[in-house]
Amino acid sequence: MVKSYLRYEPGLAFGVIASLDCKITYDPSGLHLLAPALDNLALWNLKQGLASKTFSPSSRSSHTLAVTSVAASPSSSSTSIASGHADGSIRLWDCEKATCEATLNGHKSAVTALRYNHLTSLLASGGKDCDVILWDVVTDLVFLDSGKKLVTCSKDKFIRVWDLEMQHCIQIVSGHHSEVWSLDVDQKERFLVSGSADTELRFYQIRTNAEMVENESKWEILKQFGEIQRQNKDRVATLRFNKSGSLLACQVAGKSVEIYRVLDDVESMRKAKRRLHRKKEKVMAKAMAGDNENGGLVDSLSSQELQHPTVAVSDTFKLLQTLRARKFALLHSVLMFLKLVLPHYPCP
Repeated sequence: MVKSYLRYEPGLAFGVIASLDCKITYDPSGLHLLAPALDNLALWNLKQGLASKTFSPSSRSSHTLAVTSVAASPSSSSTSIASGHADGSIRLWDCEKATCEATLNGHKSAVTALRYNHLTSLLASGGKDCDVILWDVVTDLVFLDSGKKLVTCSKDKFIRVWDLEMQHCIQIVSGHHSEVWSLDVDQKERFLVSGSADTELRFYQIRTNAEMVENESKWEILKQFGEIQRQNKDRVATLRFNKSGSLLACQVAGKSVEIYRVLDDVESMRKAKRRLHRKKEKVMAKAMAGDNENGGLVDSLSSQELQHPTVAVSDTFKLLQTLRARKFALLHSVLMFLKLVLPHYPCP
């Protein structure tokens, strides 16, 4: 005779302030308290004694997603927090928006310890599986050289070039003054552009082995090309070339998208020649007005330099237009429009 037994499962939990499986900690600003509540993470306002935000990994409650560890960025200028869960996953959150930016899977069991370094560029985690994992908080990446190389950017302000065959970093590029949030490469792999929280877009020329001379290092894949000042002061969220490489879209964290036109080699050279001719005319006009200090500068602009000028980044990339949206929904529609239309957009 088969006996049947009733099985009881928890249906609802409410009023949980803090779980015993995880320790509490302060948020990056030091003004609020992060407290794990089962599978949720609550941000408490200490003055008001109320939970101002709740971070939920899933719409449905599950014991496998219970928060077992939490860490906040030690930098007051950062908004990053990390939570470890019972299933071994790690989630990276934006503390201001209360949104999950990424999910890291590496541990086989519950995560018991989390800690950021002082730059918030590395995250160390430990778990019940006796593994310690060091995570590089990469914000964006692209492939180069038919997938043989990988370029990454991260919150430590550096861009790294990786050789996937050797599994080694072959070049580290500096220059940004804040966290690098996005980068992209055109289809012909001529240029790489990166953007951060500062007001400059940085451009690099991508060099192949055939383009390198004897005195240059074969590991120097990215060569500094120049910078362009952005119109918007908000941090860069996404940088993307269209399929033909004739347009570059820069979405900022605010409510605008800047569109840049990318000129080809012939147009860039023609524009560089016009720029030098205008410069020579201005210098000669000042020299004729009696300013003898510009005499040496006139001689330095030789005919050979005017015929074969050095192309600057401003000769290749030109701001075409700026799209602004009042609401995020409209901005999302604009980005979808760019994704569908930019590959077929005829350059003027």
